[in-house]
Amino acid sequence: MESIDFRSIVERLPLVVYVDELDEHSSARYVSPTIERLLGYSVEEWLADPDLFVSRIHTDDRERVLAEIAARNDGGASDHSDYRLRHRNGTIVWVRDEEVVVAGTDGRPSHAEGYLQDVTQRRHDRERVELLARILELGADDLSPAELIRAAAELLASAVGDVTVTYVEVDPDGGIVPRFSTSQKPLPPVLPMIPAALAPLEHGPLVLDDVLLEPWLEPAWPTLALRGVRTAVDVPVRRDGRLAGILWFNAGEPRRWTAAEVQTLTELTAQFGITLERAEARAERDRADVDLRRRDAMLGAVTFGAERLLAHPTWAEAAPELLERLGRALEASRAYIFENRIDEHGDVRSSQRFEWCADGVAAELANPILQNMRFADVGLERIVATSLRNEIFGGRVRDLPLQERAVYEAQDIRSVLSVPVFVGDEWWGMIGFDDCVAEREWTAAETDTLRTAASLVAAAISRERAEAVLREHEQKLRAVFDSALDAIFITNDKREYVDVNPAACELLGVAKRDLIGRRIDDFLPAGRLATIEEDWSLFRTRDAVVEEWETLRADGEIRQVEASARPGFLPGLHIAFLRDITERKRLE
Repeated sequence: MESIDFRSIVERLPLVVYVDELDEHSSARYVSPTIERLLGYSVEEWLADPDLFVSRIHTDDRERVLAEIAARNDGGASDHSDYRLRHRNGTIVWVRDEEVVVAGTDGRPSHAEGYLQDVTQRRHDRERVELLARILELGADDLSPAELIRAAAELLASAVGDVTVTYVEVDPDGGIVPRFSTSQKPLPPVLPMIPAALAPLEHGPLVLDDVLLEPWLEPAWPTLALRGVRTAVDVPVRRDGRLAGILWFNAGEPRRWTAAEVQTLTELTAQFGITLERAEARAERDRADVDLRRRDAMLGAVTFGAERLLAHPTWAEAAPELLERLGRALEASRAYIFENRIDEHGDVRSSQRFEWCADGVAAELANPILQNMRFADVGLERIVATSLRNEIFGGRVRDLPLQERAVYEAQDIRSVLSVPVFVGDEWWGMIGFDDCVAEREWTAAETDTLRTAASLVAAAISRERAEAVLREHEQKLRAVFDSALDAIFITNDKREYVDVNPAACELLGVAKRDLIGRRIDDFLPAGRLATIEEDWSLFRTRDAVVEEWETLRADGEIRQVEASARPGFLPGLHIAFLRDITERKRLE
């Protein structure tokens, strides 16, 4: 069997493995080829420029990271921290940096060994949920429309980083009226309309990685240059089916906006638009005290739900609390979540997963009609079409088409409201409310609350799926480790075994539970044991070791092995692959 090329294994891991000098720039001695996938630079480019690493650190993180490097170089501990790096194409990459300082043969610190892990998606998922909750909190502060626009723009500018955020209103005649900008450069009271810029906003955000590469923007280039704008994402704020405003996200250098970033900005802008609409409605009329209490309760419920979804490892654990808080805030009779699946015929089937009921209201979670439900079978085909358009379904039951009433009337429902939950582009399911007491017209605040709850659930499901993929990758690596025919030993700096595979136990004739914690010294022939301290010090200074060793089994038999080892493959850990060649040596 061919020997395992450990370096090849390491360089195929979804990590950037590195060895750095202990200097002020943490100059690279070695970096794995995955650096190109992470940041767009080849190994040769990364090693050739000792200042490249520092230049790629985000300006807001650079001082902190350099301080950590200086502390490490002065003999302090190597802190494990997350920070941002800028990709060659301008996008921001969040990394988890873990390293250990390795001593040389003289016992003095020689270099640092570590790895960078891309945690961008994890950070985006968490930040998206947190920002949704924080924008919602702005709506709970009873800010005036102008105060809310300022607070939201400043919050978004701080969260996205290296951008200015501007909110402009679009009047029915197409005029653009600036309301607030985080830029220090003043805006004119009215801006000219550019039809080519407004038309795409009818369908979604307008993304411009570099405005100078857009010929249709040439008339605006001088104005954009004066304002220091080279890249832009314009996200529409819609109201009553028309374009009511735009959030401009601008930066002074070209930037490749990722699909995840644009999606996050779109969701945050949608929530901003909802919150702003509420603020403007509050400014126009003096709401009754009961309406104010209900609005505050709904905002509190969604904020609480966001916190619970972040606190629990799975969204399902937080769902009961979320539904109860939402149901009580909206004074609903029931609150529930349905999850979809596609059957063998390609039809959508939906099952009620969670339910909260007010006192005195009959539960429907055990209702067989609501499990594995094919919408056409119960007269609710319209829910499928409405949900696929990401629209709200509901109203007073008596106003619904005749074929839709039966399933609701059987549950004593007088008004119903449901919002689809989309995970990416997939219609995952829906979240909804029933009122079994009174007919009601659901208010904008109530529908907005339910939409926000659906967004929070979707973000939590996305995060959970991403973590499941990571766990699956880890399990696969463990399966490879355990099923390898070669003996694999992982030891710490004290020469103690911290992990071994079954082949290693067979080679030494010792069960794993008895082998973990024992030292390499316990399985060395007398000749090797005499020089172990010297050999171990030399071993830890080498990049890789490929040679033949003698190993002493527990029963006293000496076996000849072919060894391939990597010192410090992880901080404080060393790995060795041993293949028994005793029989081959005897034949020779």
